[in-house]
Amino acid sequence: MLKKPGVIKREQVLILGAIIGILTVIFLPLVTVRPNRLLPGEPANIFEVYPFAGIGVLSCWAIILLLSVFPRKTKGLILKDLVSLILADLAFFILVFFMGLASKNLLSQDMQFGRVSTGAAIWVSILSLYTVHFSVLKKIKNKVFIRAVITLIIPVAILFMLFSGFLSEISVVKEYYGRSDRFLLAMNQHLFIAFLAAGLGTLIGIPLGILSYRRKFLEKPIFAITNFMQTVPALALFGLLILPLALLSTRFPLLKSLGISGTGYAPALIALTLYALLPVIRNTYTSLDIIPEDIIEAGKGMGMSKRQLLTKIELPLAVPIVLAGIRLATVQAIGNTTLAALIGGGGFGKFIFQGIGQGAMDLIILGTLPVLFLAIITDICFRALISLLTPEGLKIEGEVE
Repeated sequence: MLKKPGVIKREQVLILGAIIGILTVIFLPLVTVRPNRLLPGEPANIFEVYPFAGIGVLSCWAIILLLSVFPRKTKGLILKDLVSLILADLAFFILVFFMGLASKNLLSQDMQFGRVSTGAAIWVSILSLYTVHFSVLKKIKNKVFIRAVITLIIPVAILFMLFSGFLSEISVVKEYYGRSDRFLLAMNQHLFIAFLAAGLGTLIGIPLGILSYRRKFLEKPIFAITNFMQTVPALALFGLLILPLALLSTRFPLLKSLGISGTGYAPALIALTLYALLPVIRNTYTSLDIIPEDIIEAGKGMGMSKRQLLTKIELPLAVPIVLAGIRLATVQAIGNTTLAALIGGGGFGKFIFQGIGQGAMDLIILGTLPVLFLAIITDICFRALISLLTPEGLKIEGEVE
């Protein structure tokens, strides 16, 4: 009996993740030992430094591969999925643990400025781990709490190792220790710009979405403008805003006292707000447009006014899809805020561009990883909120994304 197409696809994803994991642990280095933070170093595979750990990781991925080729009789979550998930997490945890151990043992006494950097095996293993998580989590799409717990196990374990000092000798962690005050300042700047831009985009976008739905003659111009804004490169938009904001701050001293000028956070905030409009407007419009006409007619039959229809029927049904648009706008803003550093807006982009200028890969990673974690955590929180606010009758697979 043939498998259903959707099930076959998921099993293929699991097989792909296992193959990537096996090839990674065999061929890619666990760490790179360098004489200092800038010079290239010598890569070291896990089998060279801790062969038994390498055998353990390889065994985990081999078992996952064997489990993934067995035919399945159901689309739901079964024991072999849980075993695959546990083994994938264990394999990645072993790699990170022995990376930390290697960072303490591989530097010789004469390497005063030596660094142990994260090897390619760690980064590619994240991809293989993601494919396993993707394969398993798709089967429990509506169980948001379980999905969140499964997703956060590895990040929490790594954070525990970081705060315990076990990974303190890793090069990127040393970069953090040397810039901890600036890191916290950059985090505050990044959060301020990203979430304020997403918030302003939401406050402007929802009314515009409702307006474009209510007034059909405004639909095309609103979407034409917001679609066009999405096509403008962020750096070009920042550049276009520098001159008018500089002139305004010169003409109106109050604006300058508020920190609004041609450079800094203001042009970045305006540009990111403009980028946040399209997903919010589009999802607001779509959420109202797909409400069955029968429901609206029933409300009219009960004597509801247009305002009552909007507040008591349309918006409650539209909330999950509107939140999905806000989720997209917020995650997009978190990523795009890295470019604010180019015009003096601060944020984690400062470390990224400093690292590019100095040729310091660990400094680039120091700026990149927090952005990645912020985006993932924000996405998880929004998905949980969407699930909580979605009526049971609308919780159909693929209904709200």
